[in-house]
Amino acid sequence: MPKLYALKVNHLFYDVEYFTSISSTSTYLKNKKELREGMTVVAAKQTKGRGRDGKKFYSPSGGLYFSFVLKPDEKIMSYITPLVGVACREAISQLGGDDVRIKWVNDIYLDDKKVCGILAETKIIGEDKFVIIGVGINTSKPRFGFNKKIRDIAGIVCSDVPNENLNTQILNIVEKYYKKFNKAQLLDKYRQFSNVEGRSVIIKSTGEKGKVKGIDDEFRLVATLQGGTEKTLLSGEIEFTD
Repeated sequence: MPKLYALKVNHLFYDVEYFTSISSTSTYLKNKKELREGMTVVAAKQTKGRGRDGKKFYSPSGGLYFSFVLKPDEKIMSYITPLVGVACREAISQLGGDDVRIKWVNDIYLDDKKVCGILAETKIIGEDKFVIIGVGINTSKPRFGFNKKIRDIAGIVCSDVPNENLNTQILNIVEKYYKKFNKAQLLDKYRQFSNVEGRSVIIKSTGEKGKVKGIDDEFRLVATLQGGTEKTLLSGEIEFTD
């Protein structure tokens, strides 16, 4: 059964449930018959955490795992993922991280190691369209270490700050950018803290190789492929090769 979880958040995220263990915070929200903007679910552990394209998201005890519900206007619907990315980056950097960067489209890196993943999914109930955003952050080293698939790329947010404090800070920053949405400001911050410009990459879905030219005005990744062709990606996954 969920417990009440006392986060010192502002006005939007007041409805918070906490689990010591759950299959997935996002799945829990997706399975609800009714959703309200601001609903938030936090867990100390996930047994079936999910990442992009149905991949498993390693979620052992000690990390920070939470999902929340937004009901954005259609005009800002496609910008929710970068908005949450900027908020997570900002909150983590305030813990003392000197080099916290955003890897397009939804990962946060600290000192060139992945410390946070973000997954946004939509759910339509009647005429209402909601976005469920899941966030997973490595806030401490797992008891038995990271598994073989991610141990070379995974890092941790080293801080004595309790998880609920970081959780609170992220949600408060999300609310700030969400309620006073400013696309130009968000794009500037996203580009400023991106770690992909000029990097050699492989596009995981197609196997194509190239070099990242930058992030365009719609938060899409623009890459110059081998041979000179330019390609623009709205979503997907890239892997650094340099």
